[in-house]
Amino acid sequence: MENTLIRSEPCATCGAPMLWTQNAWPVDSHSNAAYRCQNQHVADPDTTRQCPKCGVHDTHRAATGGNDFQCYRCSATFTVAG
Repeated sequence: MENTLIRSEPCATCGAPMLWTQNAWPVDSHSNAAYRCQNQHVADPDTTRQCPKCGVHDTHRAATGGNDFQCYRCSATFTVAG
């Protein structure tokens, strides 16, 4: 079984694997989960939305852009309101 906590894309800054991590993305007085690599680079959670079909965050903006996303795990495409 594949590890659903590791992002399919490596870190854009250093190329290291990205791990889904609680409290990685600070927002005001609290933090949100996000992908972070071993070198502490963090991917903005707005770029990795949760797939409504399989539940993982291993997603990316679809080729259509905007609010359309595609899941690396199950290949579902979906639109995020916003």
